[in-house]
Amino acid sequence: MQKKSTTVTRPNKNFRFILIFLIVIALATIFILGKKQLDPSENVDLSAGARESLPPTPAVQENLETTVKKMAGNWQRTDGGYILILKDPTPDGKVNAEYFNPKPIKVGSSGWQNNGGKVIVKIELQDVNYPGSTYTLEYFPKEDMLAGVYYQAVEKLNYDVRFDRVKQ
Repeated sequence: MQKKSTTVTRPNKNFRFILIFLIVIALATIFILGKKQLDPSENVDLSAGARESLPPTPAVQENLETTVKKMAGNWQRTDGGYILILKDPTPDGKVNAEYFNPKPIKVGSSGWQNNGGKVIVKIELQDVNYPGSTYTLEYFPKEDMLAGVYYQAVEKLNYDVRFDRVKQ
């Protein structure tokens, strides 16, 4: 009786390489063709980051500078005796800040930015019981107030806060 031999053929290495190569090419083609090409005539909504990088028109820039100058002054938080003093805001986003509760609390950094036409003030406190605590406040010129969030770093909690201008 003759024995039948079964031979298992393995794909050769070249075949595997070619198969992988073809799969990579197919995926790359799908990826490239799948991206939508922007037509300049289309109305495209820019992301917030892209809008911020666009230079403001002269009228908007003038309004922004006036608004930023108006935010300088003494502010008191509505839920207590916390005092925030903003001085010398500049068009490039700098503002000097002092903070009191009721004694002075060291301010680590302060500044403002234009976020889609909104003036946002950011202040980081660096003192005992305040390390890394921050205020992120929007200035509302019509209401003449600052409102936003206070992050208390020690407690790791956010608080909604509002500051009203101290009338002198």
